[in-house]
This record gives sequence, structure tokens and C-alpha cells, in this order.
Amino acid sequence: MNFFKSAITVILKKPFIFVYAAIISFFIALIGLFNPFSSLLKLYSNFITDSVTDTIVILSKEVYKIGVIPYAVLMIILFSVISGILAGIIYSGYFNLVFKSIKKIKAFKKDFIEGIKKHFVRVSYVFFEFYLSFFAFLFVMPLVIVPSVVIAKKAVENGNSNFLNTGLLSLVTGFVLVFITLLLLVNFVLRIPGIYYFDKKPIEKAKLVLTTRYWSVFGKVTLFVIALAMGEYLIFSLNMPVLEAILNFIFLSVYISLISVYMFYEFSTVLETLKKN
Repeated sequence: MNFFKSAITVILKKPFIFVYAAIISFFIALIGLFNPFSSLLKLYSNFITDSVTDTIVILSKEVYKIGVIPYAVLMIILFSVISGILAGIIYSGYFNLVFKSIKKIKAFKKDFIEGIKKHFVRVSYVFFEFYLSFFAFLFVMPLVIVPSVVIAKKAVENGNSNFLNTGLLSLVTGFVLVFITLLLLVNFVLRIPGIYYFDKKPIEKAKLVLTTRYWSVFGKVTLFVIALAMGEYLIFSLNMPVLEAILNFIFLSVYISLISVYMFYEFSTVLETLKKN
């Protein structure tokens, strides 16, 4: 509750935090309105079947062909590098303003440019690490999913579709995938503020700060992820592209503002606790 009060206070005092988030959200919503992935999916229409399980297995076989793997790895690395650089350009200056607002230092427009000049490389590197870890995880995810899918499918075919063979295995697999995703996000969330709080070895020091409140941060990040998943699901279940884009723009503007403030607010709170101890 204290966080939301503080976040609203910070955003009201520094409306640019929300305005910049709104600009980012506008482009995200615009991309969503003209989603290029729907046309790309048509290229794989011959792999898609009426059965979700069959589709997963067929696609996995295609992805893990010996000739495909090197290209997939190269694409993951290339995409991670490009995304990291873009994120550094977009967020390094923005985070500098959020940082100064949390520290109650008077922030000026020049601080945005200063943030890019001073923190671009480190912010890009942290984003690159996150994207590389995340997309590598997505790439190996079928190795976890396919065995459970095959076992469940065989159990159904053999008339032995009890909860242990189907439901429990699916739940455990889903839990593992979600848990690993959250671990990646938690490690990312407090590493970014460390860049702005520490001049020397910021990423290493941020890791030490994170370990002191790891599970507390884990719980809060989980709530943020649930809020994002539910919000996006409700918006895109409307099946009205223009309205979806407008609502997505509003939702992401608020969401990006809050999670950006949260990262620095939580880091500042942890540091204050450590100093008192």
C-alpha cells in the first residue's frame, strides 16, 4: 500500500514518467493493431493441426532439426543484441529520471540525455542478458513440454487418463515453466536500479542487494506479472482491434509507469534497511 501511495506521488510530481510511458505504450499498441505475427503464422499453417498436443510435437520436431538449431541460436543472439540496444536507447534516460525522482533529486530534461550517455551501455547489457536468457528458455521449453504432452496423450489413447497421468503432470510442468520465468524477471528487476545507485561494479552489487529480500521481491513481481497477464487477456478477449489498441495503450501506460517506479522504490527501500542494520 505504501508503494502505491509513493508511486502516485512520484508520478504526480514528475508527470513525464507517465507521459514517456504513454509514448512507449502508444507504439506497442500500434504494433499490436497491425500485428505482423499473424501473417508469419500463416507460413506454419501446414504444421498446425486440430489437436494442440499434435501441433506442439510437430513444431518441436521442426525446431530441433540439426540444420535448424544453428540458425535458431544465431537468431536468438542477434535478436537479443538488437533488443538490448533498443531497450538501452529507450529506457536508460527514462530510468535516470525515475531514479532521481525516487531519490528526491530535482530532475531536469537534460537528465534524460545524461542518463543515455552515462548508463546506455550497462542498461543495454542487462536487457541483453535478460532477452538472451528468456528467449533461450523459450527455445528449450519444448524439451520440457513435449514429454508431458506425449505421456498424457498416450495415457488417453490407452484409456488410462487419470489425474496422475494427465492433470498432475501438466500442472507440474506448467508450474516449473512459470517459476523459471519469474526467476528470470526477479533477477532482472533489481539489477537495473543497481546501475544508477552504484558507480563501481553496479550489477554485482545489485545481486547482493537482491539476495537480502529475494522472496519478498519475488512475491511482488509475481503480482505484477499476474496483473499484466490478466489485463492483456481481458483486453484481447474483446475481439475488437481498435478498442483493444486504445485499452492496451491506457493499460500499458499505467503499468510501465508503476513497474518502473517500483524497481527503484524497492531498491531504495532495501538499501535503507541495510544501512539501518
